[in-house]
Amino acid sequence: MKKFILFLLVLVSQTFAEESAEASSVHQAFGYVDIGLEFPIYPTPALGFGFRSQWNHSGVDLALRVASLGQLITQAKGSISYLHYPHPNLDGQFYWGLGVGVSWVRVDVLQGVLKSIGWDSSSQSLCLSPEIILGKQYKTSSGKTRFWQFQTSFPTYAASDPEFFTGGKLCQHRWLFFPLITFSYGFGF
Repeated sequence: MKKFILFLLVLVSQTFAEESAEASSVHQAFGYVDIGLEFPIYPTPALGFGFRSQWNHSGVDLALRVASLGQLITQAKGSISYLHYPHPNLDGQFYWGLGVGVSWVRVDVLQGVLKSIGWDSSSQSLCLSPEIILGKQYKTSSGKTRFWQFQTSFPTYAASDPEFFTGGKLCQHRWLFFPLITFSYGFGF
């Protein structure tokens, strides 16, 4: 029995030693620009800037994104997220993340669809929302970092205006229960 336990301890220690040796070789940090589409109600073009840093399986992403459909809706959002890379590899790797976003949203009610989800008049508010991220990061043949990313913010809390989300089927007491979905493509520099 002692030999079996010793064998298991050696096996487990070797497994973690190999994993940590492999993971310790993955370190990177880069700034980026991303373009994408946000789907609050209508597909909305978005432009973002950020900084991402990775240490082995863990990473941090700081981002600022602006999305606008002219006078209808405008959002400026800053977010900080923890990223997890299950299999770190600079050539290509998937990741998932969790974070928090703080945004300023301005809405002008020009069409009835906005009223149906909770906006009765033109308004603006500071909003908070949790973030869920899934993505694929890779290097091009010329060594440039790129990524595809899916991000959702759900639910959203209107922090500065208690009347921002009122009267709609998807709204309740400052909360909007309608996901903001973003698809983006990023260019690292």
